[in-house]
This record gives sequence, structure tokens and C-alpha cells, in this order.
Amino acid sequence: MLLLPCATALPAGRDPDPRAAAVLASACHHAVRDIDYATSPDAPNNWARLQAECTPTRITVWDGASDRGLLGSADNYAYRAWHDSVHLKVGADFSIPGEHTAALAQLQELRAILVELGTDPDLVADVEALFWAESWGQVAHVERFGKFPLDQLAFDMAYFSDGLPTVAL
Repeated sequence: MLLLPCATALPAGRDPDPRAAAVLASACHHAVRDIDYATSPDAPNNWARLQAECTPTRITVWDGASDRGLLGSADNYAYRAWHDSVHLKVGADFSIPGEHTAALAQLQELRAILVELGTDPDLVADVEALFWAESWGQVAHVERFGKFPLDQLAFDMAYFSDGLPTVAL
């Protein structure tokens, strides 16, 4: 398994600030304010389809597995639209290196958004850590277990307490 480095992390043993999820949700909606996105059970699920059916400003995202997430369903769909838009903007496919490239590019956009929104500097590391679990942590879960973590909330909590889970969630 290819493991690429974590771009951001909290000190060991510290859970993220409870306000960080709401800030991340706000940042997701801010990021997609100029993206026309829709949800569908048949959204593009591979690089070829994403390139053929979407543009960085017009995206269809999968409508599944959003009922057990750190972010609410609407926030999670905004996150997915933003993430897929970044894939298209930077030309990063769905391979592990491509996902890492997209996650790092999206992290840079997140940092700019947090400044633009005037985010409390004491929350920035927590928001970044939540983002990293949602982006790169979930990719690492798929790489390790061959499936997306359907219980994203359980995944995120395990990720913060123990790192990448040792069992599929």
C-alpha cells in the first residue's frame, strides 16, 4: 500500500474543537458558491466519467453515505462537489497519488477560505485536521480495506483517537 504523508494533524491525544466541524461546513459552502452541483445515485464514480460529464463549475456528486458523517448531508454534498471540482482543476485522477494531489490542492484552497472567512486562528489546525480525515484519511481507508467508510462519523472519530482504523468501518 502506498502511504503518503499527512499534511496536517492535531497533537496526539487531542480531539478537535467541537466548533471546527461547523467552520469546515461553512468553508465547503463558501468553496462551492460558484459551482452548480446536483446529487444523484448515478454520479460519476471514476476519472473518465468525471472528465466526460462534469466541469470544475458543473458537478454531479453521489447522494449516498451522507447520513452518518461528520458533516450533515447538505454539507457533505458541498464538500464532494468542491473535492471533485479540485480534481478537475488540477487534473488529478482517482489513483492514490491523484487523490493525494487533489487533497493537498483542496487543503490550500481551504486555508485561503479560512483566512477570507476570518476564522479564529485557534480553530484553524482543528478545521484542517477534520478536512484531512475527510479527504486523505478516507482515501487511505479505501486503499487499506477496498471500500469507502460508510459510517463516516465512526471513521472520523477513530481516525482522531487512533489514526487510520485497523478494521473497515
